[in-house]
Amino acid sequence: MELQATGTQFGVSFAAITHVGMRRANNQDSVRAAPAGTRQQWQSQGHLFVVADGMGAHAAGELASKLATDLLVQTYRKLENRPPEEALVEAIQEANQQIHQRGQADDEFRGMGTTVCALVLFPDQAILANVGDSRIYRLRDGNFEQLTFDHSLVWELQAAQLIGTDEEQLAYIPKNVITRSLGPHPEVKVDIHRLPDLRPGDVFVLCSDGLSGPVADDKIGKVVSLFPPDEAARLLVHLANYHGGPDNISVIVVRVDEVEPSEKLRVRHGRSAVVQPLLLGGAAGIFLVLLGAAVISWLRDNSQKAILYFALAALAGIGLLLAFLPERARAWWKPRKPAGAARGAGPEGKFQEGPYRTYRAVPDEEFVAYLSQVAEALAAKGKQEQWPVDWKGFEEWRQGGEACRAKGDFGEAARCFGRSICSVMNQLFSKTVASPNRRWNRV
Repeated sequence: MELQATGTQFGVSFAAITHVGMRRANNQDSVRAAPAGTRQQWQSQGHLFVVADGMGAHAAGELASKLATDLLVQTYRKLENRPPEEALVEAIQEANQQIHQRGQADDEFRGMGTTVCALVLFPDQAILANVGDSRIYRLRDGNFEQLTFDHSLVWELQAAQLIGTDEEQLAYIPKNVITRSLGPHPEVKVDIHRLPDLRPGDVFVLCSDGLSGPVADDKIGKVVSLFPPDEAARLLVHLANYHGGPDNISVIVVRVDEVEPSEKLRVRHGRSAVVQPLLLGGAAGIFLVLLGAAVISWLRDNSQKAILYFALAALAGIGLLLAFLPERARAWWKPRKPAGAARGAGPEGKFQEGPYRTYRAVPDEEFVAYLSQVAEALAAKGKQEQWPVDWKGFEEWRQGGEACRAKGDFGEAARCFGRSICSVMNQLFSKTVASPNRRWNRV
C-alpha cells in the first residue's frame, strides 16, 4: 500500500492512498494531495486534491494518470490571478492536450487516456471538477452524497432516460465503458461545481472505480463517518481488496476542521480585497459629483441639464447599491441556465446539479455485521494458510467489537471491527505476503 500523503494543514486533515489491487501487475492510478503552503495561498487558491485512473496498454495508462495529476497541479498553481473555476478547468484542459499530444507522438502510447476528479478547498467554500467516472463524495450530517456525474455508458443512458435502474436491464450494459476522459481527443468538456458553504466536520472522498466498484457507496460513507482520514483511507483500500481487488484502488479522504467566513479573507479568487474598496470609492465619488452638478443646474434654472445629471446620478447610485448587496441578493438578475439544459454544454462543460445520489451513513447493526463477517473470514483464511501475522491485536479489537455490539453501541463496535481488519491487512501487505498478482476471491 502506497501512502502518498497525510497530514493537517490550514483547516483540513487529509490522507491519500493508492494501491495496485489484487489482480493487476501495475498501478495505473495516480493521486496528488497539494495543500496550500501558506495561509494566503489557502485563501486565494485553496488546497488541491486530485485522483486519476489511467487507461491504456502497457505503461500508457500509468503515464496518462501521472501526467494528469502533475500537470493539473502545476498549471492550476500558475494561474493564481485567474478565478479558481476558470483556472481549474483550464488546468484540466491543458493536461488533456498534453496527454493527447504525447499519445499521438508515440505508437506505444496512442489512445491512452485517464479519468480525473479534482477538489479545491478554500476557507469557506469548495470547487470540484471531474472527467470520467472517478468520483467525489461528501459526508455531512449523516448523509453521504455523490457530487459528481459518472461519464459512463450506464449513467449517460440513464440520464437520457433510455434505461432505468432495473438490475436485469443493467446486467446487459458493460459497466466499464466511459464516455469522456482526458487524452483520446484534443479537447474535452469538464464538469465544474462550486459548493458555496463549507462546514466544520464535512468529509470529502475522492476515489477511482477500484474503490467505488467493489465497496458499496453507503459502506464508504459509514467508514469515513467513523474514522479519521488516515484510518478511513486504509480501511477502504483493505475492504476493496477483500472483495477481490479487481482494479487499482485510489482514495483521498479530506476532513474540514476549520472554516473561515468570507468576510475575514484578505484575498479572494486572485484579487486583493483592497481593490474593491478603491473601486467603490471611485464610484461613490462619481455619484456625488453628478448629484452635485444636478443640484447646481437645477438652482440655475437649467432644468434640461439638471434632469440629465439626475438621471446619470441615479444610474451611478443603482450601481453602488448592487455592488454593496451580497452575491446571493444580486443573483436574481443574473441569466439562468434553462431547466434541463444538456449536461456538458459549452466549452467548459457545465455547473453540475448534484448531488446525484444520497445515502444514509449512520453505522447500524447491518454494517457492524458486515465488518464482523469480514474480520471472521480473514481470521479463518489467515489461520488456514498460516499467514505470518500477530493475531493478538486482531483478537483484542474483535472481542471489543463483540462487546460493544451486545450493548447496542454500533458506532464503537464498527470501529473495533474495522481496526481488527486493519491490524491483519496492514501486517499482510507490509510483509508483502499478498502478491498483487494473486487472485483473492472473497476470503
